[in-house]
Amino acid sequence: MIHSHHCSARLLDLKTGFDRQFQFVFAPFNHNIENAWFLKYLKPATSNDFVLSNSTANVALSISESEYIQTAETIISDLQSELLNKIVYSRIVNKKISIDNPYELFECICDLYPDTFKYLLYIPGRLCWLGASPELLLSEEHDSLHTIALAGTQAIDGRELSEITWENKEIQEHAFIEEFLDFYLTQAGIAFEKSDTYTAGAGEICHIRSDYKISGAVNKFNLLKTIHPGPALSGFPKEQAIQYINRVEKHKRSYYTGFLGPIHSDTGLQLYANLRCMSIHENEVNIYVGGGITKDSIASKEWHETEMKAKTMIDILEAVKT
Repeated sequence: MIHSHHCSARLLDLKTGFDRQFQFVFAPFNHNIENAWFLKYLKPATSNDFVLSNSTANVALSISESEYIQTAETIISDLQSELLNKIVYSRIVNKKISIDNPYELFECICDLYPDTFKYLLYIPGRLCWLGASPELLLSEEHDSLHTIALAGTQAIDGRELSEITWENKEIQEHAFIEEFLDFYLTQAGIAFEKSDTYTAGAGEICHIRSDYKISGAVNKFNLLKTIHPGPALSGFPKEQAIQYINRVEKHKRSYYTGFLGPIHSDTGLQLYANLRCMSIHENEVNIYVGGGITKDSIASKEWHETEMKAKTMIDILEAVKT
């Protein structure tokens, strides 16, 4: 996790790789629109000396339930043509609230979601983001790399994970991610081992997951460019899905569905997809949520899924407010 806002930072592109003088990267969804932040740890901060920006840029882009469902139905209709198999459609949930000390939110997120990658990232005058990601993008352990296929969302509702069953839509959604990873890793001649599919919990919700172990000599940066943003973050096929998203979404994703994590440390590379996250401003927060849509999706259920995901962040705001 990262919670320091006392750090040196530099805004750079990712065309040539990671800057070795820095220790942490915070990268956007679309590298052609926004650059990545590279950061170096200096010292931790727990005080309330945050100066937040007054941003209203995304307020008008916080769409209603009816607007979301209408667009989701259009996406489902377009997917019937089978030119695309899956689209990850996102939206912004805007909450008018003043956060005196974002560090209190970070402490709360650590208590509520222990099995996720938690972070609070503050760069004075530029940005303040908070998140708890359940999705590993790429990690390094000894002589191997690891990534996962993660899809589907439902509430646990007090059940054991072994009791949870999945509908065909979610199973197919997960299969698209595995198909994508299997194809590109095999095409590149990269040896890998894949686990059985299982249900993984993340707070009060759960997902379908399988784990990949990648062995041998692999260029980590080239591998990252291949798998991000993959079907779990954009859709399938990847490039066509990104083009479609740019047409239908009215907001900029910014750092939502980007990636972040340590890049040069004692523990090695540890990168996570930036999910279950919010940007924090002077008098509001913008919560970013999305979900995978396939031809078998039901638009109203997709809306409900985004509501569940937004609740993970709303619960934090309410816990600090009370």
